[in-house]
Amino acid sequence: MLGFNLSPNEEEIVAVTHPGVLEAAAIAQTDERSGEVVALFVVKKDPNLTEQELIEHCKKSLTGYKVPKHVYFRKDLPKTNVGKILRRALRDELPKIQVPALSYDCSLDGCSNAKATTPASRVGIR
Repeated sequence: MLGFNLSPNEEEIVAVTHPGVLEAAAIAQTDERSGEVVALFVVKKDPNLTEQELIEHCKKSLTGYKVPKHVYFRKDLPKTNVGKILRRALRDELPKIQVPALSYDCSLDGCSNAKATTPASRVGIR
């Protein structure tokens, strides 16, 4: 994703078209190989939804560099009083999450037990 500025809207719109997704938020995550990749925080509608199933769904509609490389499942997404997703709060969780992992189920512990290997970047998806 290095060299590309993306709006997260396209990735989120495609993700929520999956019948197993209630809502989603896309942010940039530091990646040792490519600089940054798309990370997707997802609230499941279907408890059986897997990260691989969602990534395959996104591959059908998104250009390669826009396909999420990491999927994190949560019980809910942090929001403002008016309902806007707080992407900064999600970015702040990324240092606690292992970057090499394909996914981590944050709904179990709010990502408090995940460990960092690389700090999250604040550049890329805005």
